[in-house]
Amino acid sequence: MKTFLKITLLPCVCFCLFAACNTAKKSSENENQPIAFKEAHNYFLRNDAPEMVNALFTSQEQFDRFFGCATTMGKDGRPTPINFTKLAAIALVVPATEIATEITPLSVQVQDGKLVCDYEVKRGQNIGYTTQPLKILIIDGKYRDMQVVLREH
Repeated sequence: MKTFLKITLLPCVCFCLFAACNTAKKSSENENQPIAFKEAHNYFLRNDAPEMVNALFTSQEQFDRFFGCATTMGKDGRPTPINFTKLAAIALVVPATEIATEITPLSVQVQDGKLVCDYEVKRGQNIGYTTQPLKILIIDGKYRDMQVVLREH
């Protein structure tokens, strides 16, 4: 009976240890790895939106409190759909301005257990009216529980 237990338990213990080591390796491999994102189009920041505390949106209800749809004519005039059951959204919003402003996302990655989004803001000339520049990035929903750090370069 002891031989049977040794023969049965030893492979099970080894398998469990191997699986634990393999999982730890995978999570450390995810550190600093780029996370795929897609830009969402045709949204605007609502005038009655509360002050934005968190840049990560994980539900349609939460997203709709801040953003409205800006449907326009033409082939690509509809807002990009976001399925919040599988996806999440990161909002890059800069203060309202009368200067032509372009937000360019550079990367999204996991660093020190946080979701880090690097972006660049290019400013041009006065446009004569006030606008609220923003960029919305759609990412995989598996990152929905992470804290987001936005870094402007």
